Amino acid sequence: MKDTIHQINNYKSRYDFRDLFLVLNLKQETLNHLLEELNSINVQIKSSIKLFKKNKNKKNKDICNEHIKHNKQKITELEQILTGTGLIKSLESLTEPELFDDLTDQLGLATTANRLHGNALKMSFHLIQKDKAIIEKLNQELQKININYKQAIYLVKSVIDNNEDDYFQICRIIEKNFLKLPMVLNKTDCEEAIIGCLRGSKYLEGTHPKFNLIHNKIDFPEIYLIKVAISKALH
Repeated sequence: MKDTIHQINNYKSRYDFRDLFLVLNLKQETLNHLLEELNSINVQIKSSIKLFKKNKNKKNKDICNEHIKHNKQKITELEQILTGTGLIKSLESLTEPELFDDLTDQLGLATTANRLHGNALKMSFHLIQKDKAIIEKLNQELQKININYKQAIYLVKSVIDNNEDDYFQICRIIEKNFLKLPMVLNKTDCEEAIIGCLRGSKYLEGTHPKFNLIHNKIDFPEIYLIKVAISKALH
C-alpha cells in the first residue's frame, strides 16, 4: 500500500501534455490515441524520407508526401480539440512559458487544483484512512510544520469538491500556521516560505527518495506541504 501511495503522492511543478489535458478537462484516452498516431506517422515519415533519398522516384515521393499530409491532419485534429475548449488560442500558445499560469487565471486556482491534484489526493487519503498507524504518523509529520490532520482533510475535501470558498479558507489557515514556524524566515507567502525552507534544509527534509522535493516554483504550496508530510510519514 505504501508503494502505491508514494507513486500517486508525488508533486510536479513542470507540466507536460497530460497535465494540460487534465487542466483542460479533456479525456486522457483521446490524447494517448493521438500521440500514438503521431508517433507512428513520424516513424513512417522518417522511413519514407530515407527510402526516397535512396531512390528518388515518383512512387517514393508520393508515399512520403502522403505521410506528411496525414501528419498535418492529425496535428490539425489536435489543435481543434485544444482550441475547442475556449482556453487555448492555437498550438503556438503551448510554447508560452506562462501557459499554465494563464489557464489558472482563466479557470481559477481551486478548479486547477481540482483537475491536477483532486484524483491523486482522493486516492492517497482513501488508502491512508484504512490504517490508523499511518494516520497517526501523518498527523505527527503535519504537526512538525504547524498543520494538523483535520486541516489536511479539510484541504483535500475542498480540492476534491472543487469548493473555491473552502479551498481559499483552508489555504489561508495553512499558510498562516506555516509562516509561524520559528525557522521560517521569509514571511511573504507560503510559496516563498517553502522555497526558503528548501534552500535552508529546514522542516521539509526526510521525504521518500523518489519524491520531487526540490522546486523553484510551487503553484499549490498548501497541497505541496500535505504531500511532503505524507511522503515523510510513509518513508
